[in-house]
Amino acid sequence: MWRRHRTWLTAAALGVLVFLNYLSTLAPTVLAGDSGRFQARSYVLGIGHPTGYPTYIMLGKLFTYLPVGDVAYRVNLSSSVYAAVTVVLLYLIIVRLTNVLPALIATLAFGVSRTFWSQAVIAEVYTLNSLMVSATLLALLLWRDTRKDKYLLAATFLAGFSLTNHMTSGLQIPAAIVFVWLTDRSRFKDWSLLLKATLLFLLGLTPYLYLPVRASMDPPLNYGDPSTPRNFFYLVTGRQFEDQMFLFGIRRFLHGTLSYLGHLGEEYSAVLLLGLGGLLLGFQRLGRATWALLMIFFGGQLVYALGYRIPDIAVYFIPTYLVLAIAMAVGVDALLEQVRRLLSPPVRALAVPALGLLLVIVIGRTWWIKYPSVDQSDNYAQRQLIERVARSPAKAIIYDPSNTTSLQYFRYVERRRPDLRFRAVRRHNVDRALSADLRVGRRVFLLEPSLEGTLRGRYELRPEGGLWRVTKVQGGSTRSCCPIGDGRCVPWRLPT
Repeated sequence: MWRRHRTWLTAAALGVLVFLNYLSTLAPTVLAGDSGRFQARSYVLGIGHPTGYPTYIMLGKLFTYLPVGDVAYRVNLSSSVYAAVTVVLLYLIIVRLTNVLPALIATLAFGVSRTFWSQAVIAEVYTLNSLMVSATLLALLLWRDTRKDKYLLAATFLAGFSLTNHMTSGLQIPAAIVFVWLTDRSRFKDWSLLLKATLLFLLGLTPYLYLPVRASMDPPLNYGDPSTPRNFFYLVTGRQFEDQMFLFGIRRFLHGTLSYLGHLGEEYSAVLLLGLGGLLLGFQRLGRATWALLMIFFGGQLVYALGYRIPDIAVYFIPTYLVLAIAMAVGVDALLEQVRRLLSPPVRALAVPALGLLLVIVIGRTWWIKYPSVDQSDNYAQRQLIERVARSPAKAIIYDPSNTTSLQYFRYVERRRPDLRFRAVRRHNVDRALSADLRVGRRVFLLEPSLEGTLRGRYELRPEGGLWRVTKVQGGSTRSCCPIGDGRCVPWRLPT
């Protein structure tokens, strides 16, 4: 059985190993930012922020039925599952291109690379994106080796399906076209095959129908209301971010490239050199078609990311790290080949396993160093926040200056304290909102005292129930206060 199914069993063992690693560092509950949005939207089947992310939300809904943890934990868990499956697929890709030992080393290096690992322990779309990219690459390689059109058709379906999770996966398409052309250009003359491929590609896009259909039902958390063609197009193309895309210039490009190289060092440490060597050797060892497939996809992803101005740009580099893992295996394979060639058989029998063990130790050391920075298993910050909100007085109004996404989870998933009202405020409108609410006797609370400077002189902030009670200043006092250990209040001021 081991001999017959060795490749699949090894891949499964790798998947279980990295999954246990992700599970030990998995975020236990609700999170802030986009993760909080996905946790809430998956449960209520809402509409995601641009580009909608219908596939992630619908699959996330399935995970919410699992009988483990709270709903937020289950959606976090989905990312770990996608990451583990990605590792399995990556091993199957690499072992098809090189050999077992290089595949093991490169797959492990990618599985514990910092950015990919960090996305495997929170509710985010990037591990699912990696899974879909890996599945498409594997289908193309299976077609290359067998020339069975069913694998080529599977790749076209997966290419369309990938777009419904993350639009950058579309950069696979030009790479795949060049790959097929260089491998067997006669496939472009088979009109029956082209028609089937087109239909399957369109079939892969059908999850996008979720957006207008679900939006027409007026669900909670209906971002952009894509029930009309105009709103649908605006949402799925990410038009609101167009001023942050394709920002190129020599200085910016050079700075971004240097930053990327710095990221690479943090991701792969010393074994990165083998990956860079593999990029140079890829044309010779993989063949021009496979090398072109990987390099066009790698280059497209890198150029797109370097021209995109967002704070969390590192996650857009993950597909390039995946390609570099394949290149790393090529580099390891070439290194082992030289060892076998230069050493005598008795020495070679010891040197090859020793070299493999050394590389695994290097990866293990990198894993050990990264563990504390990636570990989310004790992240209860947002849970503590919503528990403080849950202790608010009856019929209170909670002002949220930071658009805290965990409050969406509190309101729409846990459905606690329906008497509370939440209002997003900013510096330009908080005074007007307070005047209206306090005039009619409503009790107003701030999640945090970040607006103290704006309110100073007209309103007083006082800790109450874990939040900040806002009251009108009486008699011209300009005092504000902050809590101390015993619940009392002392004067304070924020730095000016």
